[in-house]
Amino acid sequence: MKIAIYTIAKDEAENVERFMNSCQEADEVVVLDTGSKDDTVKLFKEKGARVEQKIIEPWRFDTARNEALKMVSEDIDVCISLDLDEELQKGWRAKLEQAWKNDLDYLSCLLLDKGTTSFRPRIHRRHGYKWINAVHELPVPHDGREPKTGVCDVTIKHCSESENNYEPILTQLIERGEATADTYVQRAAEWMDQKEWDKALMDIDKSIELSDDSPRGRRRKAFAHLDKAKIFKEKDNHYEIIRELLRAVAESPETREPWIYLADAYNALGNYPMAYGAGYTGLNIINRPIGATEDICWSEYPKKLVDEAYKKIIS
Repeated sequence: MKIAIYTIAKDEAENVERFMNSCQEADEVVVLDTGSKDDTVKLFKEKGARVEQKIIEPWRFDTARNEALKMVSEDIDVCISLDLDEELQKGWRAKLEQAWKNDLDYLSCLLLDKGTTSFRPRIHRRHGYKWINAVHELPVPHDGREPKTGVCDVTIKHCSESENNYEPILTQLIERGEATADTYVQRAAEWMDQKEWDKALMDIDKSIELSDDSPRGRRRKAFAHLDKAKIFKEKDNHYEIIRELLRAVAESPETREPWIYLADAYNALGNYPMAYGAGYTGLNIINRPIGATEDICWSEYPKKLVDEAYKKIIS
């Protein structure tokens, strides 16, 4: 198996040595520089990376990552996408090789970020994929099919303490008429971080309006309804919480997250039979799709929720 790591960079000289040290087990390291004024390009070349420069205008993360992916050698089997403020933890290659199966499209790995952990789809096959979304970008198959995914013990550490605000980029896309349903979903998330609940609700409704009825579109709508439920929780509106969670289940009953959140909501209301039923249904969904997923729904929490609801029922 041949493995490449690819990334995008701009004025990242201070991160080059740390980044490259974590990539030593790769067969190839590829860097698309998008306009550095410092020594980023020089330092990467000195460390053995293959570097090209290209200005991306207007800026889109998916465009930049697609250009970087084009640079990866044709004989590479598996790619890892990293940011310059991230590093792979030691022993990553052995873990990847052990987890990779020939029929897989992606592997999600563990991301350590400011004391929190989550799984992200950073490992994918070399051929047949493209990145989508101007921000919070995601690699998907060219043919639109549902990819086969897995999870591995490869760990990536996020080393930066800074917070990114993508709302201006997303607003520019909307103003230029380039927005998709995902654009509105992502801007809604920015509004939610800022506790701008009404603005977030408007963008969520727009994302639902623009979503199609493909499996991915229905899953997007389900997660949009989950976000609305979270906003109504902030507003302490229990009726709307349950209604939005039921809508999420209806949109994508094959997705675990709506069922687990519905179980949690019923549990909070003391409706333990409904909590048990929803939680049990969610637990039996074992296919974790790529993209927006809620890590808590794939932790030990759902089983704990179901077990506690059952104890309440029989007590």
